[in-house]
Amino acid sequence: MAPKKHSGFMMYVAEFRRKKGEGQRMSIPQAVAHCGSIWKNMTDQQRGPYISGAKNAGVVARARPRAALNCHGEAIDAREKEERDAAIEIGTMKRDIERMVREGKKRLDLENTKFMFVSFNYFVKAVNTDIYIPAEFSACEFSLKTGVNSLYSTMIDPSQLIFGQTCDAMLYAAATHQLPLPPAALGESKMTKLYHSIQDYLRSRLERTDKNLKSLVVFTKTDDIDMVKSCFRFIKSGYHDEQSKRYDDDNDEENDQFKFFEAAASKFLPIVVYDIQYLFLALKLAAMDIGGLTLPKPNLYITDAFFSRDFYEFQDGIACWFHEDMDRSKYCTQSKVKRWAYTFCDYMCADLAIKMQPGKHMPPSYKATAALIKFESDASVDSFFSLRTASALTLDTEDRDQPSPTPSIISTVGSLTSMNTVPLLEESDTASSKKLRHLTYWNRNARRTLKKCHVMRTERNDPKFLETNQSVDEFTDDEFNVSISDRTWTLT
Repeated sequence: MAPKKHSGFMMYVAEFRRKKGEGQRMSIPQAVAHCGSIWKNMTDQQRGPYISGAKNAGVVARARPRAALNCHGEAIDAREKEERDAAIEIGTMKRDIERMVREGKKRLDLENTKFMFVSFNYFVKAVNTDIYIPAEFSACEFSLKTGVNSLYSTMIDPSQLIFGQTCDAMLYAAATHQLPLPPAALGESKMTKLYHSIQDYLRSRLERTDKNLKSLVVFTKTDDIDMVKSCFRFIKSGYHDEQSKRYDDDNDEENDQFKFFEAAASKFLPIVVYDIQYLFLALKLAAMDIGGLTLPKPNLYITDAFFSRDFYEFQDGIACWFHEDMDRSKYCTQSKVKRWAYTFCDYMCADLAIKMQPGKHMPPSYKATAALIKFESDASVDSFFSLRTASALTLDTEDRDQPSPTPSIISTVGSLTSMNTVPLLEESDTASSKKLRHLTYWNRNARRTLKKCHVMRTERNDPKFLETNQSVDEFTDDEFNVSISDRTWTLT
């Protein structure tokens, strides 16, 4: 495509709009119509500077190298620069997450390291831009030891939607969160108060572990990072817009509130949004290392698959009052951040021998999927297969005719000292022998006295599995009994 030719007349029009007060209020068509009659009455000497300026501009334009364009009409160099910047940003994020986990591990206090999970709901996204209109916000402080420490949740009233996109907002809201649209939206409408409240909550919680905070690091899902950043920008821009307004001198209450928020703005820290799914992987690897587990190390694909299952997606009692009443708890931001915390606990607490508590590590109304059994025993092992690949446990007994069933329960145990025979689980009800679903697996490298046994369920919603409301008897020196439904399992 040939470069556009510059004319002396348009150079004069540009100067008129730039320097003349009258021209600054005109559009280009108005300025062209106004300057046309003036240009006709100008002499060649008066036109000379503008004509020579147009020639010089044409020479400069032809000498400037033209950027190669891709099939979308975008400059390839600019596009590559954006990709490099994005790669640098992702690399910085991963290093920061690994540093946070590594520091907690060095302090021997990884289970008490605090992380902040955040989530937004939005009404609509602007066409061809990254602007989202927020509708709801929730934040949750989390650690492996205490589970859900604190919770912040609020609905947002943006006062108005993007012009011409009300229909899109109605369709999206009806399919997801079902929050009422502006001007009937619920929640806080003053962005000044809202942004100050969010900053105050995040900073007060994160400063407990780091007194020298330079930024507020929060975590959200990989697919929601851009949306969460945009919602934070929207609230922050609304905060500055409200600050720029001049209140009436007669309203002393609003003036005092404005001065208070203006003074607090100097203490605001930038909010940095990181990937919670990469934190999920980094924290799992660190927990396995601390727990001394020799299982195959998971990668990002494995942890992402586990995280995306969202086991507590339809759990009741963890969403806000509005979404509980509307039966839309799946889309509630309060429910989301809690479910993420419960997923972390479900995947990692066993590695660090952390006892899971309802309301902290799991939903309050959720039936426990684990039982902690304490006992002393001289039991030992002779062989061990990988938990994920073993189809049978090799037992040093005379009865090897029937192979053990494929395991559905993973047990983490202490170490053993002697190399005696492995105790055999026998079922008192021989007619149900093929239904044996609970096995205890021993670590082949275990060499110390067995102290603890965590029997955990991996297949959910199966009534055959151990529930918290069923009895678990204490171990004696040589035997223990665990009542499961109508059958009794005995270790001899």
